[in-house]
Amino acid sequence: MQISKEKYSSYKAVDFAKDIHFIGWRLSPDESNNKFWTDFQNEYPACKPEIIQAIRILQSTKLNQCSLSLEEKKEELTKLEVRIRNNKRKVILLRTSYVAAAACLIGALFVLQNLFIKDNQINDTIARGSKVIQLITDEKVSILPRNAHITYRTDGSILISENNTKSQSIKSGRKRNRLIVPRGQRSYLSMPDGSKIWVNSGTEVEFPALMDHNKREVNVSGEIYLEVSKDPKRPFTVKGDNFSVEVLGTKFNISSYPGDIVKRVVLLEGKVKVQSSNDQSLILDPNQMAAITKNNLTVHEVDAYNYISWKDGVLTLNSQPLSDVVHYLERYYGVEIESCAKADRMKCNGKLILTDSIEDVLNSIAMTMPVKIVKKDNKIKICSTD
Repeated sequence: MQISKEKYSSYKAVDFAKDIHFIGWRLSPDESNNKFWTDFQNEYPACKPEIIQAIRILQSTKLNQCSLSLEEKKEELTKLEVRIRNNKRKVILLRTSYVAAAACLIGALFVLQNLFIKDNQINDTIARGSKVIQLITDEKVSILPRNAHITYRTDGSILISENNTKSQSIKSGRKRNRLIVPRGQRSYLSMPDGSKIWVNSGTEVEFPALMDHNKREVNVSGEIYLEVSKDPKRPFTVKGDNFSVEVLGTKFNISSYPGDIVKRVVLLEGKVKVQSSNDQSLILDPNQMAAITKNNLTVHEVDAYNYISWKDGVLTLNSQPLSDVVHYLERYYGVEIESCAKADRMKCNGKLILTDSIEDVLNSIAMTMPVKIVKKDNKIKICSTD
């Protein structure tokens, strides 16, 4: 390792945590870099506490939980070192095109916050514009806890759980129930047949007050991930915007947000039939995606987990432009983010943990890309630093 130890003598923990050679040592330790950092600590013992703290920072950001293999990590680091040698600027910016490993510098897991269930009479317009999770039954609205777990029972009653501990039962409607999850929140719905539905932000799910003996059916506007229990006598149908999905028992994701030109169905397990409103149809196998537009229905080979990782609080990125990531974060956190054209075109790779704080996520992006985050008057802007 042909670098000077002296330059590190004044480094603080955060400086080490951002240094590409230090990151390389923690990602892929070998005889050479182990010797360098051991010798450095012997020569500059005052830096040991800072190094220990830097290691803790990298461990807390789950650096080594990136989906890259050891060889891929080494390849990315080699690319970085070549860039560094060729870069004449004093400040080296880590570009997303070659920092797939460093893209795993992210924050902690979700922290659930508490709200109390409260019944109110409220009209539909107010319900749609609300910032809290709501369950509408016969025009009565129940305000639910943040990230509420909802258990829909066979008798039609609904159990609301808060942080898997507190719970309260409410009456179902006579015909249909509607679950409205606003931007910035998520929810979970357990059906009487054992099927499970994870509900993403900005989503509305409509389901019957009592399950039919011959069919199971839900409507969705937004995004949900489903694990459907097998029941050959009662097919499970999900209706989206201009399409429907029919299953017997399977695991799949539907994205059908209003305003999105392309709606998507991604299959993880089993088989599903996707039918568009213009009578086109196809059968999906695992790791296939149906893309539905106004006039076309097409199938694509994909890694299904990349499309369902949101339910685990993870955004998986494979060369998506930053503009797409910004759009996703706006919907997920219920905020507005402005980004410049140059930043929009940057490609993103790796895994981003969707923490409870949008600030933590934006800081993670700024650490791994040549961008800066500007906040002014409750507005967020992402600017290129190139």
